[in-house]
Amino acid sequence: MSVIVAGTLTACEAGAADGDGADAGGNDATSGLDATRAPDGRDTTGGGETGAADEPPTLTSVSAHIAGVKGVDLDLALVGGDVDGDAELARVRVFDGSGAPVLAFRSGLGDPDSNEQLVAFAAPVAGQKTFIASVRLRELIGDHPDIAKVEVALRDATGELSADVSADIAAQPVRQLGDACDPAAIEDRCTSGFGCRGTPAQCQEGLAPEVAKVAYLKGEGGTRILVQGVDAEEDVATVLIEFLDAAGQTLLVDLDNDEVPESSEFELSTIDVLADGAFLVKVTPVAGFDLLVPQIAVTATDAAGHVGVRKTAKLAATPVRAVGQACDTNGFDVCNPATAVCVAAANGTSHTCKPKAQLGAAECAAAQILEPDGVAVFGVADGPSLWDAPATCSSGDPTGRPEAVAVLRLSAPAARLTLTTALDGTNFDTVLYLLPGCGAANAVPLGCGDDASDGGAAATLELELVPAGDYLVVVDAWGAEGGSFALSASLE
Repeated sequence: MSVIVAGTLTACEAGAADGDGADAGGNDATSGLDATRAPDGRDTTGGGETGAADEPPTLTSVSAHIAGVKGVDLDLALVGGDVDGDAELARVRVFDGSGAPVLAFRSGLGDPDSNEQLVAFAAPVAGQKTFIASVRLRELIGDHPDIAKVEVALRDATGELSADVSADIAAQPVRQLGDACDPAAIEDRCTSGFGCRGTPAQCQEGLAPEVAKVAYLKGEGGTRILVQGVDAEEDVATVLIEFLDAAGQTLLVDLDNDEVPESSEFELSTIDVLADGAFLVKVTPVAGFDLLVPQIAVTATDAAGHVGVRKTAKLAATPVRAVGQACDTNGFDVCNPATAVCVAAANGTSHTCKPKAQLGAAECAAAQILEPDGVAVFGVADGPSLWDAPATCSSGDPTGRPEAVAVLRLSAPAARLTLTTALDGTNFDTVLYLLPGCGAANAVPLGCGDDASDGGAAATLELELVPAGDYLVVVDAWGAEGGSFALSASLE
């Protein structure tokens, strides 16, 4: 039997007890849009007046540093306040040394076309009338080394903005072996291959990558190999997967389709897939691989040649957790797919299987109202998956993807209804489907659309003779990561 292994590599958040997933774009940033507001801060819920006028936040000072152990991140320290205690985001604009805008952010599905983005604070400041906050834009300087200045404003929950404050970006000195250093890698960093450790902190020889967990699992979705680890210097270069028989001996497998078993291992490059020293490797073998290979061994090596401890894993069934049990969002176990999903706790450090029906009802009740031929709604598709597109809707039949929902309200029957995400503000590959009512788990979609008419990644769904009533529009992600979207409905 010919076997080919296909691998995908992703990053995970550092310090997550159960391997919380990473930020898709490499930045701790929002899309610049939220679930109830247009990009200019305008309320799209139709809720009307909310009482006393909201005061805009104030931004006292901004300091900006090149940061990170690779010197590719941008770190912002903000001192500000908000008498209403509802500051929630920073609007960041970036410029080169001459003051010209640097197009470093995407407003839609294409290439970067904007120099500004709304960015989440590293830790929420809700309820605080004065605060010191930080923002980390990961790999921004690595991708756009010409960025030299920033202009920052605070935004509150009503869309009010503070006055802008500008700052030049401070350089990050590189320290050598034995030099004093900043463990946070903001004021300076150690040269490649060294890490900042000890008391007092000094640049020391780098540590080998540590593989914390290895799993070789089979389940409804097929066979998966998962490797989770940490590397303080963020220079892990390869992950080697060895094929072993039941006794732990080397096993030859055909990886090049020539019908001759000749490979006993598969090496994956993990360069540029790190976040805060944590890494996650996901490998999806082709069908039949598990029948040939009962056991694997994994070893991680960094760019300086430091080799981590070799760890093994035997093929096993994916553990299934019940409602109320702890779970892992990276796939080391799964909640019962028929009844539950894995949800992060409020502090983000633990995850629990929660009832899918209960979560779906709550999400539906809180959904924005989409009026035909009215203002588009904006949102973010993220978090656990509560609905899946019909199997015949989208190529590859992706399931378990992040989504968002809106309630479509038809006051009269529609001869022809068009739903689309082919609008400015959509920045990921979307799949649209329409469910009756509030979309119970077993509800049959009334229709589904994958690609827009122009063949792009946005989606358009057209339906005829749709009765009056409320419907649930699901904006699903085709890929593993979601993003921001704009959604409109029109009638003919």
